[in-house]
Amino acid sequence: VSGSISVLESFLMSLVSASHGDQVPEVVLMAPKGPEEEMVALLSTRWATRANVKYLWGSPASVADLERARISNVEICFVLADLNNHPMREDLQNIVRAAAVYRNYKTPLLVMMMEAKNIKYAIQAGIPESMCCGLDELEISTLASSCQCVGLSTMIINLALPDIDGLDEYDSQDAWLEEYM
Repeated sequence: VSGSISVLESFLMSLVSASHGDQVPEVVLMAPKGPEEEMVALLSTRWATRANVKYLWGSPASVADLERARISNVEICFVLADLNNHPMREDLQNIVRAAAVYRNYKTPLLVMMMEAKNIKYAIQAGIPESMCCGLDELEISTLASSCQCVGLSTMIINLALPDIDGLDEYDSQDAWLEEYM
């Protein structure tokens, strides 16, 4: 866990949103260092506390750390990229992390690669191609599809964002929002 906290917050909120019903998934974050102030604040929010999001200081290359994270019990492991790092360096680090998990536990993964051209290195490391996702390729595909299907990008964004419980929290001046919803 590193990089933009807002990206992580959006990701976590979509995992624990109301659209999943009463079953809130257990989420374990692992990072090579202790949490910084922003992370502590994020983990202290009401929704993160309700979801019981845990932060572990460790490395996915360490079997002991993976055992602490109860990796053998997970349904899926997300390896997220730090968008503030150099793309090639970040992709290679994520490949090492993902390979350590996959080789030892055969856990289903979703590995976020910043550049799709680096997926070939993940495949060489033994990670199935179907478990890798290149951000640059997704952006271009979404843009191209938006040209063919007007409104597609808006729909995708709405699918990715957490549900809004109700419109009562918005001003009555937000008529556009009510119409949009």
